[in-house]
Amino acid sequence: MGISKKDTMKTLLKITFLFLISSNISFAQKGTPLFSLCGKTGDCTMTWEEFSKCKKVLVPTDKKISIGTFLVTVQKAERKDSTYIEFQEKGGLFSKSSLEVIEKLHKDKKLGNKIVIEAVEILQSGQPARKGAGMVITLN
Repeated sequence: MGISKKDTMKTLLKITFLFLISSNISFAQKGTPLFSLCGKTGDCTMTWEEFSKCKKVLVPTDKKISIGTFLVTVQKAERKDSTYIEFQEKGGLFSKSSLEVIEKLHKDKKLGNKIVIEAVEILQSGQPARKGAGMVITLN
């Protein structure tokens, strides 16, 4: 009494499937950002009023690190296609020009509901150390 080829294939497929699921879960985990924005860390929801009133500074959660650069991406709300506008920022501050564009899009009712902060460069002793996790702010 041996194992049939069909049973062997089923077992291999199950093992492969379980491996793919477990590896996919580990790759999907982003980690916790090493900064806060508007007093919030990680993906969060804010009203426009909360976002507009808070100081747009990435505040490191550890005093031994600082923020080198980061990207801010906003979605421009359009009927047919989605257009994304990306800003490269230096230090932990949003630039005046990026804030003006975001505020103008909101005023014109063309700002999408997400602001994404990503590609955060973490500095230690003033030197680039690593890329940190970002965050998604959902505006409601």
